Amino acid sequence: MSRNLLLLDAVKRGKYSNLFKSLVERQDDEWQTNFAELEALLGFRLPNSARIYRPWWANDNRNGHSQSMAWTVAGWKTAAVDLDNETLTFRKAKDMDIMAPAKPISDTSSRSAAPTMDDFREELQAYFLWGKSQQMTSVVIKAGDLHRSVGGYPTPFNRMTMCCNAMYQEQRSGDLVVERPNKGYGATLAIKYQLPRR
Repeated sequence: MSRNLLLLDAVKRGKYSNLFKSLVERQDDEWQTNFAELEALLGFRLPNSARIYRPWWANDNRNGHSQSMAWTVAGWKTAAVDLDNETLTFRKAKDMDIMAPAKPISDTSSRSAAPTMDDFREELQAYFLWGKSQQMTSVVIKAGDLHRSVGGYPTPFNRMTMCCNAMYQEQRSGDLVVERPNKGYGATLAIKYQLPRR
């Protein structure tokens, strides 16, 4: 199973699954709420860090934080977080930068062979399908994140040039290279792909 699909499955079964489901089902593009309402939805009290530590509400699913994975995987972002009044706003992200978690969900560290071009193409398609399911109009994919999703990076099985080639080959009219490394190939390569794919 693609790691992107594993991420979606993990969120659906995770601690914040009720928040994920609620956001996916919402028809509006913005939800102004408060901590008490969130706690009622979740069925448990938010941790103390949510009340005193602003980065708890960061829109970053790269570090395995289950709360931010719930809203970012649902296609939403937090905004206007007010810790004093315990209020915040969720906004639907139309053009969202999908980033694979920094820590693998599946164990890719034990990969016994270098990834192939087909591995990179398959993972790109998983990103596109995920973005389409969230009704996004585009998605930004970074080479470093894509390679980590597939596995073998950073290890002796690193195939960054092949990874970047797969990304370049997937480009269509309307897609945009957001960041290009000096030599054209590297972990910082980022391409904005239009959705749905044509």
